Amino acid sequence: MTEITPPAVRLVTLGIAAIQVGDASTREILDAGKTLALLAYLDSARERRADRDELVDLLWSDKENSRGRNSLRQLIYSIRRRLGEGVLLVDEREVALGASVTSDRRALEEAIDNRDHDAIVARYAGGFLQEFAMPGARRFEEWAELERQRLRRAFVHAAEVVVRRAASVPDRGVVALARRVRDETPERESSWRLLLEAMALAGDWLGVELERAALLAHLADSASEPESATTLLLRRLQRPDVAAPAEVTGSIHPELVGRESEFARLLASWQRSRAGHRTVVRLRGVAGVGKSRLLEELRARLRARGARVITVRAFPGEREVSWSFLAELVGTLGRLPGAAGVDPGAAAELVAIEPALTAQYPAVQVRGATGSETFRRTRALHSLVDAVTQDTPLVLLMDDMHWCDDASGRAVNNALQRVSMSARLFLVMASRPTTGIPAVDGQASTLELGGLTRSAMEAAIESIARLPDEPWCPVLLDSLYASTRGSPLELVTRLRDLVDRKVLSVEAENWRLREGGLDALAHPGGPALDLIIARLPVPERRCLHLVAAAGAPSSALVLATALRVGARECERHLDALLGMGLVQSIESDWDVAHDLIAEAAIRDADDVRRLHHDLADAFLTRSELSLHAVRRAAAHARACADDGLLRRVGRMAEHLQRKQGDPRSVRRFLTEDAGLDPGDSVVGSMVRGVPWYRRQSAWTRRVLAASIALVGFGGLAGALRWQPSLALVVEPLPTNPLTPAPVVELRGLAARAGWARPESITVQRLSGPGMLSGPTSRKFIDGRAQFSELGVTEPGAYVLRFSVPGGPSLDSDTLRVEEGWGPTLRLATGRLAGRAFSADVPVVEVEPGALLTGSIGVTYRAPWTAASVMLCAGASWNEGPLSVRWTVFPLVTPAMDLERRVSLDSAGLHAPETPGEHHIVLAMNAEPDCDRILSSTNWEVGPAVWDDGNDLVPAVISKIEEARQQGYVTLPVLRNTREHGPRSPAPTPVGVAVVTVRVIKP
Repeated sequence: MTEITPPAVRLVTLGIAAIQVGDASTREILDAGKTLALLAYLDSARERRADRDELVDLLWSDKENSRGRNSLRQLIYSIRRRLGEGVLLVDEREVALGASVTSDRRALEEAIDNRDHDAIVARYAGGFLQEFAMPGARRFEEWAELERQRLRRAFVHAAEVVVRRAASVPDRGVVALARRVRDETPERESSWRLLLEAMALAGDWLGVELERAALLAHLADSASEPESATTLLLRRLQRPDVAAPAEVTGSIHPELVGRESEFARLLASWQRSRAGHRTVVRLRGVAGVGKSRLLEELRARLRARGARVITVRAFPGEREVSWSFLAELVGTLGRLPGAAGVDPGAAAELVAIEPALTAQYPAVQVRGATGSETFRRTRALHSLVDAVTQDTPLVLLMDDMHWCDDASGRAVNNALQRVSMSARLFLVMASRPTTGIPAVDGQASTLELGGLTRSAMEAAIESIARLPDEPWCPVLLDSLYASTRGSPLELVTRLRDLVDRKVLSVEAENWRLREGGLDALAHPGGPALDLIIARLPVPERRCLHLVAAAGAPSSALVLATALRVGARECERHLDALLGMGLVQSIESDWDVAHDLIAEAAIRDADDVRRLHHDLADAFLTRSELSLHAVRRAAAHARACADDGLLRRVGRMAEHLQRKQGDPRSVRRFLTEDAGLDPGDSVVGSMVRGVPWYRRQSAWTRRVLAASIALVGFGGLAGALRWQPSLALVVEPLPTNPLTPAPVVELRGLAARAGWARPESITVQRLSGPGMLSGPTSRKFIDGRAQFSELGVTEPGAYVLRFSVPGGPSLDSDTLRVEEGWGPTLRLATGRLAGRAFSADVPVVEVEPGALLTGSIGVTYRAPWTAASVMLCAGASWNEGPLSVRWTVFPLVTPAMDLERRVSLDSAGLHAPETPGEHHIVLAMNAEPDCDRILSSTNWEVGPAVWDDGNDLVPAVISKIEEARQQGYVTLPVLRNTREHGPRSPAPTPVGVAVVTVRVIKP
């Protein structure tokens, strides 16, 4: 009798779920279900067999055991009947898989066991049982998820090895593999970096821009902060001319090694605080030993575990400014959930410490509290810490406390001593050992951080690249250990110096020493930081000098002003310094990467006083009017001892007082809020920059005004022969820097009181394009009238006339409103139909009729103060009154570079069926609804007028390049004006942004 050979059975579990029966020519695909679940589990089990009770619990966990065993018997019978007797080998206790059954998972396992990375990549077709689920089989789904994660990790590791191994000869296949890694693990930023590096090495800069935009959108959607390596890579890839792609993979950034015991102690302390025990750790170590790096790793680990972690840092540039660190601390804590629970007295003091908290505590009286200043602020901080830790544990990391000002240090120490021992607060304070640090109480533990051991230093070097088994490696290690004394910062700096001098290089993931390099190892020369800074190009050296002299994070705009270059050029210098690890980006500001780098940069500078002069001038010119700007400008003006700058700081402080309605004298404001020493001679110089009358407190000014009234205005004016006159000053307005903000002063003491009545001065346009917007009449307040809402509708040169009824008039000099100060709307990043786009590549490719869900990011500038400024959108593939259009939302104005994200998920917008390029146009204008914006009809005219030759979407598409370059187009908007007559087209700038939808055949 001829023996019947059982058919070949193949389990497909990677990417798709199926059972294939027979050879390639006669293959039949059966339904999956619990048949595949049983066979797949047996295929993965040891010796490919499992106990019956184990299988019942796995596949029928929702049934009683007897019913489950009966279901298992029926399933075994069904499998053997359909696939043959040899597929399953059964007895009373166990079920085994026959030899005729193969699987793609087993082939993958063989490659994993052999560490054959190419085979792993080739055999991994997708997630294990990726979309496979069954009712009543919860235990099986849990097992499948664990197996899925294990196999995915093996694939990702193998793919990363293959991609990096092929980096020297990249091709599209490598890019495709890197994309697979990213798609498998989009939650890992390292997967995004791998893809970006592969595309950059392949020269696919269009792809780099698209994926870069997609990564930024991904981070924004998940409200995640990018890892430092991601930030560095994004900046380097922003423009191909910043750094060559090969530099991306050659960064000197070792892993954190040699700190395992300290890290474990910090984690144990955190667990103690979670249980309801206030825990304080003092982390001490010399400069460069890695305190900040350890805090960064701790912050990342705890945030990954869901902890609420905040970091505050003291800066050397604010060491002499009283209460500067406390302002930063309460400003950060005051925005946390629970901060509203402080009592009114504490809330008032918190606003006094940090005026930016006015939004959190709007209805408080800031003045009038009792007790000493230190006592009040200690009590306020204590109340705030209690409030924010009431319901949720808090991890508070204080870095560089050796730079904390003395007043803040005392308040922090006193406040934390008052915090209850049962508060769920974990506090870590990092400082150098030679400086004082708040003691808090005797229960605070101290963690001393020493230098790396020789073995730890070797591990750090090998985390960058492997050290080969060659005679020069011990020489390198001995030289580095002797010259760095185990300092991680010195180690990284020395390695960068050797790489810059071509003594060392990284090739194929191995360190390489150049021929004749042993002498350079044996004689390292001077301090590595000094050598690196000395080799910098002059513009980058000057930029680093300014960042170091600033002493605290500063904006690129301030640095560019001090450097006397454009913002883009300054950013290029900062990007280059960032790539070398000399500076760091903190949110939107820039600072040196370490105190030792700042000290080396200051040593390298020829004229430190000039650096402080340029920084003070930049803060006075470019920064927003705020207490922080006053403090920073005052610190640099004091450092360069320039009396003219000090007087300008005094005027800035007085303007801020007026803005806040602060009744105190300028001297009290500078010493109490700006943190200046009352005995400091520079305070007198600052006060002398303010007119005598404005220096006084509000009470003194009222007494003076009453005295003048008693003498008599007429007699006094006649005796002094003061006649009323006007003086005009154009000041930058922080809330609306797009337009000139004229401040008109009425000179003459008698005239100040005489003209102080409502609407006592008016303004009109003598020359210039467009129109004025906003109120054109103002009253004098203490002799000054400020047109803070006066705007213009178009860029150009204006001359304005200011007139007092029955009194003097004044014509302004020419006020120039530059291009770009008008309304602009620009694309940021976004996704449509699953495809990413950016401002540089504003194009998405879709199939005909695709549903265009997703979002569009825009930034806008708007000088208007109109009641209704709307953002609308329209699609080009259906024009007129029935066009595809919708009102997005009203905009807050005036505004400078605010960002909004437009969601299309509910718009129901489908791509056209016709292949070609089509457009979505976003438009912004001061109109009440979308119809008037898209039909270019001003609200004064009446209903929207369509098809009159000026409809917005077709007009914008005819000027699409102009729109993308400028952020606006000038259109003939139908309006009623004196100049153009009723219902006449008048040239009007309209902010627009365009996304191109390219429909392609599938």
